[in-house]
Amino acid sequence: MSKVQSTQALAEPYTVPVMLLPALLKTALDFGVDAVSILARHGIVFDQLDLATDRINALQFSDAVEDIIVATKNPTIGISYAKHYSYDYVNEIGTYLLAADRLIDGFKAFRWITELTGPFVSLNYSAEGGVFEARVTFVPGSPEVLQRLFVECSFSM
Repeated sequence: MSKVQSTQALAEPYTVPVMLLPALLKTALDFGVDAVSILARHGIVFDQLDLATDRINALQFSDAVEDIIVATKNPTIGISYAKHYSYDYVNEIGTYLLAADRLIDGFKAFRWITELTGPFVSLNYSAEGGVFEARVTFVPGSPEVLQRLFVECSFSM
């Protein structure tokens, strides 16, 4: 999907939290790529943002991720991204997951991720009988690059 198509794909101004950026910066750094300048080219000036409260346009984030994928030559960047995101934000949830009696009970801790990302992406888990199902869904027209990033990240943590 080209950038023109992805930029026009979402009719509503969906956003993602700025707290997703540090893991992206660290991931790019692993590959020797200056993500700060890539973000700036897309109008995201990292040092002017409040990590605790600010949100950025999902399409700006998507375009920046796409450029980082090209620069790193890593089409599965979500797997690398998960390592940094998990280390920074999911330690306690990982401990809860490992201590849960049943897999479904542990994964209930991940439901907060939907709150974090807002209506753009949704993570749902269910268990029936001996079958566990994990599903990541996106709003229609979501950029493919963000779908890949979040799916790879979600199932890599």
